[in-house]
Amino acid sequence: EVSVFETVIRGVGGLLGAHFAYEHGLVTVDPGVHDYDGCLLARAAELADRLLPAFDTKTGIPFGTINLKRGVKKDEVQATSTACAGTLLLEFTVLSAVTGDPAYERAARKSAVELFKHRHVRTSTVGSHINITTGEWTMPEVLLGVSVDSYLEYLLKAFVLTGDELYEGMFETLRIGFRDNVMRGPSYGIEVKHDGTSLRPLHNSLANFYSTLLTMSGQLVEAEAMVRFQHALFSRFGALPEGFELFQSSPVPGQTSAPLRPEHAESLYYLYRATGDGRYVEMAFEYATALEAQHRVKCGYASIKDVSVSYTAAALGKGGDPDAVARARFDDRMDSYFLAETLKYLFLVFDEHNALHGAAAFYAESTRDRDGIVERVRALNEWAGGGAAAADDAEGTCGGGGPTVDEVRARVAEDAANFEDAMRSAQAARMRPGAASSSSSAAAGGGALPWIFNTEGHLLPVTPEWSAYSRHARRRDDDRYPLGPAR
Repeated sequence: EVSVFETVIRGVGGLLGAHFAYEHGLVTVDPGVHDYDGCLLARAAELADRLLPAFDTKTGIPFGTINLKRGVKKDEVQATSTACAGTLLLEFTVLSAVTGDPAYERAARKSAVELFKHRHVRTSTVGSHINITTGEWTMPEVLLGVSVDSYLEYLLKAFVLTGDELYEGMFETLRIGFRDNVMRGPSYGIEVKHDGTSLRPLHNSLANFYSTLLTMSGQLVEAEAMVRFQHALFSRFGALPEGFELFQSSPVPGQTSAPLRPEHAESLYYLYRATGDGRYVEMAFEYATALEAQHRVKCGYASIKDVSVSYTAAALGKGGDPDAVARARFDDRMDSYFLAETLKYLFLVFDEHNALHGAAAFYAESTRDRDGIVERVRALNEWAGGGAAAADDAEGTCGGGGPTVDEVRARVAEDAANFEDAMRSAQAARMRPGAASSSSSAAAGGGALPWIFNTEGHLLPVTPEWSAYSRHARRRDDDRYPLGPAR
């Protein structure tokens, strides 16, 4: 029995990433040793086929777990997290495009759209857990981070991958909703009820990913402020706790560990590639040095149990015995994302000429013009059921319950200059022609192929094929899965 979410991002995503690394020359194949025949793509499709029965629900939102041999259990839990249901678009869209089977993309798209349709009316945000049968939020509280994070990431990256403006409109609506209701100062750190009432001032470590999305979408002022906050928090403890009470200025009880997460390293990488500001290289160096000093153990790197207890204090409490200190200070775990993401992003910060730097610039390179957002959000609002009159009405909001078109227009104008700077920086950081060239990119006249990271750090190529497939799928499915107003 496996997690649908984890199996997609790690299993299907890993197989696809390895397949394309072979196909597009990122990995050199020695024909005398191994002649790659596309077998990894076949395994990815086989694995995805075993996951598809999980999507057979009334809403199309999948069960959280499935048995790869027997399918979904009769008594399987009826709730799943937003991240689990919404972090499927990249892998399944690409898999449908390369296999010609629309089932994967259709399932992922319906699940993502259903989550958006059930967003909170007053705040234009989403809760963390939802009932897959009724569509009701079982945990309606809103907090940017755990159980929500990668849904937003995949809406943004799905737009980049496919050019599907529906994903862009969904992302912009939720981004503004979170900004207006959850952001306090430089931190997206307030947990709120679905009606916008504040619950507690908590910064979750998984929210550190969001500065990467802000960078990718041109919100550089917000992104840089958030990264400075994250780094100040890191500097205080020498590691990043899982949860931090903003008003109490202390780690949340029960969330004091630091499990080697990659989000801060990822944010530093993207901001450095977008701005060229050497401060982010210095921050990355400090972070890498701290990993070596604070987390290194005999057999690798370990999660710290409590960032508020220093190594010296632990040593004094255990009489200086190194093994006893290690048992007291560390959890016996080194999660796979430490190798797949944390170290990868740190390495890329310091490797100035790496061919993968195009992945950090892909969003700005997608020719997304800021003024066009307003019209797309207006169209999204009109599509949501109110018609043109409601879209122009001062009370008409993005998909129902969100910011008005005029508010979106004002915010777009507010950060237009920042986006232009990001565009120029991203263009300067483009992957050099020929660095990882492929037949498909050359045929498209695009020089080197841009790449995109999935949420587990696996690379997928951004090619015209995905956009063409998505346009076909959109024409086919828009009537079948119309985007209704917020519920």
